[in-house]
Amino acid sequence: MSPRRPWLWFGLTASLAVLALAAVLKPPAPIAAADQRDTTEGGSLRAPVVPWTYDPADERFLVHEWGTFTSFAGSDGVKLEFRPLVENDLPPFVFNRSLQAGVIPLEWMLGKRSYALTMQRMETPVTYFYTTRERDVQVKVRFPEGLLTEFYPPVQGFSPPLSDGEKQPRFSQSVSVEQPLRSIGELPEQKDSELDWGTLTLIPAHKLRPDLVNSRAAAGVLSRLFDKLLPRSANHFDYYFARETDSAYIHRFLPPPPPEFAPSKPHGDFFEKFLFYRGIGNFQLPLTLEALGEDRFVLTNHGDVTVEGLFLTEFDKAYNPRFIAHPRIAAKERIELRLPSEALELADLVNPLREQLIAQGLFEKEADAMIATWRSSWFGEEGTRLFYLLPQSETDRILPLHVQPTPDETVRVMVGRLEVITPERERRLEQLLKEKAAAQKQQVEVEVAPESETALEEELANFERFAEPALVRVRDLTTDPAVKAEAERQIDSLETRSKD
Repeated sequence: MSPRRPWLWFGLTASLAVLALAAVLKPPAPIAAADQRDTTEGGSLRAPVVPWTYDPADERFLVHEWGTFTSFAGSDGVKLEFRPLVENDLPPFVFNRSLQAGVIPLEWMLGKRSYALTMQRMETPVTYFYTTRERDVQVKVRFPEGLLTEFYPPVQGFSPPLSDGEKQPRFSQSVSVEQPLRSIGELPEQKDSELDWGTLTLIPAHKLRPDLVNSRAAAGVLSRLFDKLLPRSANHFDYYFARETDSAYIHRFLPPPPPEFAPSKPHGDFFEKFLFYRGIGNFQLPLTLEALGEDRFVLTNHGDVTVEGLFLTEFDKAYNPRFIAHPRIAAKERIELRLPSEALELADLVNPLREQLIAQGLFEKEADAMIATWRSSWFGEEGTRLFYLLPQSETDRILPLHVQPTPDETVRVMVGRLEVITPERERRLEQLLKEKAAAQKQQVEVEVAPESETALEEELANFERFAEPALVRVRDLTTDPAVKAEAERQIDSLETRSKD
């Protein structure tokens, strides 16, 4: 979950709140038929996914999950390491490795993940559990080629152990502005990571309904109960969209720690509607995208499996979308794509993307929650990006999930997000760096309107969290020493501002 533009999701907040209240007031739904799945052609669903409804005779135990993998590439398709540098997108109650261990205060580790350079950022996997009766389950997730960095509820254990850089003393002095980011709180190697939640108790929502004759009073009690049961903060509303499903509540209890750890080490009762976790890793996903210029692209599938649900998109500064949808790309296949010249309505992109998420096995409320969570980042940032649905076999390979007892059904839908910088945008950034360097050499002030940014600052702001890899890309491409030097200055400036 990344920084949001409020105007894109503000309207969704109110509408989802109404839906949530309606769900509270609504009596249990009638019995629904079991999902019918056809796993031919790589595991795609060939029948409608029946929404989850309460049925006391239904003994099934279902696990559903959605999440994203994000990467950034130059126009030649080569993936580049990146780091957001600013990471304030999670509520303060979410844990990281150091907070879990109780060795460091919250203010020290905020943004620590953002300092790590990596090829892939695994963002917002949320895992839902569906059951009509109370269950105790054991859950752990592994990341063989990455490092799991944040999570909620707190876990029973994690690996690898804390690095020396993560073991900063509690109540430590603040970081000096002069200290390089790369030396602050170094994370361990991005491999062989695991989160083990131990035993979790699943509580179906209907089990929490008060036994009252007055239905309005019962709904009021339930509403207050839900409001107090789940943690909240004053902002970070995008995190809460993931709760708008029919999944069971999760209870995690951690006993009090030894006195030498209290009160820093987490303990007590924790509740949520899902398991949340995310991480970073240096591994390759099957697709590469080359930008040839003039809206032409070459997409290559280097993997051994078919990839479905492809959406090549471009958003201008006003966030008007141009896009082309492609049903699938076979293993080892190479295809050419061209963006249309005219912008389309955002709904023309959102609706088929939603349909693809549901076709892969997500319930409608889960697909809606995923799109609401990512709406501002996916559709409210300037740039060119490819969305695609990673086959579940690849998700299971990259991110093995272990649940005991074994679920009757496990659906995992990961959306790959591949950002690519076009040749036109590379040249524009190089030109702006050249002009900035020339102006500084001549000691000429760049004239800008009051309260406005320079053209270079505005362009870097439009790159959002991909500003640093864009600068690295141009620095490595240019043959102009002045441009190289200016790109380095801008990278240093981004790092300095991220610590303010």
